[in-house]
This record gives sequence, structure tokens and C-alpha cells, in this order.
Amino acid sequence: MQLLSDLREDTRYTVAVTVRNVGTTAFDGQFVYRLNGTAVATQSRNIPSGQQRTISFEIAYADIERAAQPLSTRTSTQSLTVGNASLASEDVTVHGRIADTDRRTESPTPRQAANFTDDSEEDPEASRATCERGFFSRCGEKLLTR
Repeated sequence: MQLLSDLREDTRYTVAVTVRNVGTTAFDGQFVYRLNGTAVATQSRNIPSGQQRTISFEIAYADIERAAQPLSTRTSTQSLTVGNASLASEDVTVHGRIADTDRRTESPTPRQAANFTDDSEEDPEASRATCERGFFSRCGEKLLTR
């Protein structure tokens, strides 16, 4: 198993693992290289029963940096997984550009609340006595929940 220990900008990396199918049927599934739980690279493989294969991932630094949340230096956890099973897991130090920590954005201007008017020509008091409004229904209509 070749997992990385130190990742730097402008570099491509190879992560490799040799696996053997010890089952009685062929394995057909996906191997995933993860950084902090985020999938960075995937590879689907078919491995016949009793056979072994080397699974290699060619990974660009940009893909790793996105998963590690760009910071000046960050220790991250890398793993190779098949389904929910982890084949290997180790810490890795990701070196990168200093992130822009001032990412403030303007809050949107609150919208003015809608004004509702009663266009009914009926007496409002009489209407309240005979009509019960429900969720998403007009007066006198069947409620959506019924």
C-alpha cells in the first residue's frame, strides 16, 4: 500500500493498493480515495475470485486541495475504501495557499412583507362566523390534509 504523507502544490500523486479477492465469486465494485471523508478519486474494477489487482489513483493537487479545505498547512485523513469498508487510513499533511479568511458577504436586504386586503363585499364579522380558513385552502374549500 502506498499512501502519501506530504502533499504539495503543483504536483501529481499516485496512490496505489494491491488487493486480492478472497471470495468465491468475482468482485465488481468501486474503490474510492478519500480525504477527510470526501471522495477525491474513484475507480471501478472487476476482480475474479482468487485474483489480485493493483488499484492506482493518479491525483492532481487541485483535487486534493478542494477536499482538504485550502489552508496554509492542514493535517487531513486519507483513506482507500471499498463500499463502507476502509482498506487503509492515515494522516497526510496538505500544504497549500493561505485561504482567504475574510469571506464576508453582504446580507441580502429583507423584502417587505406582503400586504393582504379583504376584497370581500361581505360583512367580515359574518364571514368569520361561518368560514374557517385552513392550510392552503380558501374559505369553504376542503383542506389539503383531508
